Amino acid sequence: VNVFLVWLLAILVFVASALAGYFQWLKSPDGILGSVTAIAVAYIAWEQFRVNRMRLQVDLYDRRLAVYQDLRDLLQTVLQEGRTDMAQVNRAAGGNAESDFLFGPEVESYLREVHKQGVKLAIACDQLRGVLTPEQRQEQAKVAHDMCAWFLEQFAEAKKVFRPYLRLA
Repeated sequence: VNVFLVWLLAILVFVASALAGYFQWLKSPDGILGSVTAIAVAYIAWEQFRVNRMRLQVDLYDRRLAVYQDLRDLLQTVLQEGRTDMAQVNRAAGGNAESDFLFGPEVESYLREVHKQGVKLAIACDQLRGVLTPEQRQEQAKVAHDMCAWFLEQFAEAKKVFRPYLRLA
């Protein structure tokens, strides 16, 4: 923001000096030097603005990628082991308060849905470890199977949802 103000001030000085003397500034070396200096300052300020903007994009990219990697880790765990726990679900989809400020509403709603489905899977897996009747065990196994199938589809969906936020250009 400060760079932008410097840039704007340099342009205003240049325009004011040009208008004040009805271009008489071209006749004196000091006027030309001042105008060239104003143009140089404006150019440097603009370049600093662009560099700072790119640095911000890189910083945001790193933070956003960390959230995406946590989600990918959850998806891989579910597909490899067929189960998950609440700690991993919260870390990947529900416990990252920073993601509220890094992404738009579509990613937030997607992470809420992943969290909801992850909680269902974690509960079903916990119940399967307990003492159940055969009917209850079959019901919980079906829930766990359906959740694993849902998580399998999320690799492509997560990539589609996160893609706009994980570009540097």
